[in-house]
Amino acid sequence: MSISAIWEPIGSVRFRPLWLTLGPLLTAILYYLGAEAAFAIGTLTQQFAPFWPPNVVLLCALLVAPRRHWPLYVAAAFPAHVLAEQGVAMPLPQLLAAFGCNVSITLLNAIALSRILRDPTGLRSLRNASLYILVAVIVNPAIVAFAAGFEPTLGDGDPQHYWQFWWRWYLSNALGNLTLMPVFVTWVWNGSPLPWRPPSRARLLEAFLLTLGLVISCSVAFSIPPTKAQADVFLALLYLPVPLVLAATVRFGGRGASGAILIVTAMVLFRAMHGGEPFAGGPPGHSALSVQLFLAVFAVPAMLLAALVEELQSTNGRLSTVLDGISDGYCTIDRDGLPDPSWVQRGLQTGVAVRGGIASPDGRSGELYAYPSPGGLTIFYHDITERRVAELAHQATRELLQSSLNALTAQIAILDRTGKIIAVNAGWQKAAELLVRFGENYFVGDNYIAECERARPHQRMAAAGLRQLVEREISEYRAEYASDIVEGVWIQVRGTRFGTGDGLRLVVACEDITEVKTAEASLRRLTGKLLRLQDEERRRISRELHDATAQNLLGATLGIGQALRLAPRLKRTARAALEESRSLIEQSQREIRTVSYLLHPPMLDEAGLPAALRWLCDGFSKRTEISVDLQISPEIARLPEEVEAALFRIAQEALANVHRHSASAAARVTLTLDTPSEASSTVVLSIEDDGRGMPLGIVEAVVSGKRSRNLQNLGIGLMGMRERLHQLGGELKIHSSAQGATVHVAVPLPASIPIVSGPILST
Repeated sequence: MSISAIWEPIGSVRFRPLWLTLGPLLTAILYYLGAEAAFAIGTLTQQFAPFWPPNVVLLCALLVAPRRHWPLYVAAAFPAHVLAEQGVAMPLPQLLAAFGCNVSITLLNAIALSRILRDPTGLRSLRNASLYILVAVIVNPAIVAFAAGFEPTLGDGDPQHYWQFWWRWYLSNALGNLTLMPVFVTWVWNGSPLPWRPPSRARLLEAFLLTLGLVISCSVAFSIPPTKAQADVFLALLYLPVPLVLAATVRFGGRGASGAILIVTAMVLFRAMHGGEPFAGGPPGHSALSVQLFLAVFAVPAMLLAALVEELQSTNGRLSTVLDGISDGYCTIDRDGLPDPSWVQRGLQTGVAVRGGIASPDGRSGELYAYPSPGGLTIFYHDITERRVAELAHQATRELLQSSLNALTAQIAILDRTGKIIAVNAGWQKAAELLVRFGENYFVGDNYIAECERARPHQRMAAAGLRQLVEREISEYRAEYASDIVEGVWIQVRGTRFGTGDGLRLVVACEDITEVKTAEASLRRLTGKLLRLQDEERRRISRELHDATAQNLLGATLGIGQALRLAPRLKRTARAALEESRSLIEQSQREIRTVSYLLHPPMLDEAGLPAALRWLCDGFSKRTEISVDLQISPEIARLPEEVEAALFRIAQEALANVHRHSASAAARVTLTLDTPSEASSTVVLSIEDDGRGMPLGIVEAVVSGKRSRNLQNLGIGLMGMRERLHQLGGELKIHSSAQGATVHVAVPLPASIPIVSGPILST
C-alpha cells in the first residue's frame, strides 16, 4: 500500500467521521512518543530539550486536517503533553505555559505553511524553501521565544538567565523544523498526499549504500576527540558526512536531503547528549548549544541545495517535454563525434545556428538544426515527410490554378481583405506593365483598392464598390466603363468574395467587352430599324385596310342594298340571306376599322398624341370594361413623330398587360411635361393599376435588360418598351407590389418643342 493511499482519508475535502476520532488520538500518541524520544536523546534539565519533536507532530496534524478541526487536535495533544512533562516533574504553571508556547508556535507555522504549500511545487522550489526557512525556522520561533523565555522562571529557573532560555527554546524549535518537518513535507504531504512509486532495485541499492556510508561517516566524525595530536585532521573528520549528504541531495532531491539531515541530526544529538565527542566538553547536556548551531548551519544549505536540484530537474523535465514537442529527436555531440557535412562545420566555426536537410533511403525527408556550444553541437531532427508531401501537393495545385488563370482572357487578380494583391494571372501582369507608365501600380504586393482611390474616376468608383464588397454591403460588384487610355475600348470590372475573417479574399476580373458593346450597339440599331419598319408596315397595312378593303366592303354593302330595293318580290329565304350577308359585311367593316386604328390611328398623325390616347383609353374601357382615368397636361403640344409613336405604343402595350395579367378593375394614365430648366424638357408617361403586380424577376429583367424566361413568357411587349425608349434616350422604371404596378416612362425633348401653360385636363 502506498503512502498516498494511507493518507487519502485525511487529505480528502470531506473529512470522514472515523478520522474525527482516530486523527486526534493518533496525534496524541505521536506527540507523547515524540516527547519521550526527546528525553531519550537527552535533556539539559527539566527546563529545555535541545530537540523537541512534539511540536512538529502537532504541526503535521494541523496541516492535514481542516481548520475547523484544529481545536480538536490541540485538545487531544494536551493530555499527552501533561503525561510527558509529569515524567520530568515539571510544575503545573510551567507545564501550562510550556504547552501554550508549543501551541502558539504550531499555529503560527501551520497558518504560514498552509499558504506556502498551496503552490504545487512545495519545497521543491528555491523561493518556497527560502520562505519556509524564513518563516518556520527564523521568524515564528523567534517571536514565540520571547514568551517562552519566561517559562523556566515559573519553575526553578533564574530570571537573570532569560536570554539564555530564549536562545535555547528558539534553537530547539528551529532545529525540529529544520530536520523533522522537511521529512514530512518531502515524503508524505505537500499540500496534498504525495504519490509514491516503487523505486527500481538500482535506486534502492544506491539509497542503502548512501545511508550506510552516512551512518559510518557520522560514527567516525563524531567519535574522535579533538586532541592536539589530531587537531590537524579534526575539521576534516568533523565534516566527513558532508560529501554523502551532498550526494544524497543531488541524487534524490528533497527526499534525499531531508533523510540525510535526519540521520546526521539523530546521531549528533545522541552522541553529544550522552557525553560523546566532539561536542562534549563537560557534564552531559552542556554542549547542546554547539550541537544546535552545528546542525542548523549544516541543514540550511542542504535544504536550499535540494530546492535548487529539484527546480533544475523540473526545468529539465519541462525542457525535455518542450523539445519532444517541437522535434522528433535531438542529441548533443562532442567535437570528436561531429559529422562531416560542410554546413555543420560552418556552423561550428561561425558559432551561429545552421540548418540542413537529410533524406533517408526509404524516402522520408528530415530537417536538421545545429546549435553550436562550447562542448560540441546540439542537433534537433524534424521529420518533415508529411509536410514535404503537402507542400508538393500545394505547389502542384497552385501551379494548376495559375495555369488555369493564365488561360483565361480576362485580367484576374486575387486580393486579401485589405485590398493587397496576392496573386494575378498573365493577363493582369501584362496590363499592369502597361499601366505603370501612367504612374499606376497594380503588381503583386501593391494595394489595388488604395491605388484605385488615387486614380481616375471610374477606378475610384471601383474602389468604393470593392470596399462595400469587403464590408458585405453587396454580394457582387459589377461596372462597365469606356477606356480613357485606348479609344473605343470598353472594360467590365467584376468583383466577388469568398472566405471569412482574415481569410476573406476578393477576386477582381477586368475583361475587354468591346466586341459585346459593339454587338449591343449593332443590335440596338437593328432593333430601331425593325421598330421603324414595323411602324411603317403597320401604317401601310392600316392605310390599305382603310382605303382598299374597307371601301370594297362598303361597295358590297351598297350592292346588296340596291339588290334588295330592285327585287322587292324576292323570296323570303333569299331576302333573309342577303340581309344576313349585309350584316356580316358591316360587322367586318367595323372590325377592320378598329384593327386599322389599332395598327396606326390616323388621329396620331392628324391630331397628335393627346387625342390618340383619349381614343385609345375610351376604346379600351368599352372593350374590357376596365375603367381608365386619363390625365393629360395641356402643356403638351405636338411632339416629334417618333416620340408620339413610341409613347402611344408603350401606353397601348401597358394597358394590354393590365387587361391580361393584373386582374385590376381600374387603371390610370397620366401624360405630363417636366421642365426642370429652360434648355430642355421631358415628357413623362405613367400607367398605374390596382392589381396583383408583376413578379420581381420580371421587373429586374426589364429594367436591367437581362434575359429572363418569365419575361419571354410575357411576350415582346415589355422588351419593346425598353428598346423604343433606348432609341429615344428615354428611361423606363417599373414599380411593382402586391397593391399594383406602375410603369413610368420619361423621354427627353429638344428645346424647340413649344410649351403652353395651362391646367391639367382629365377624361
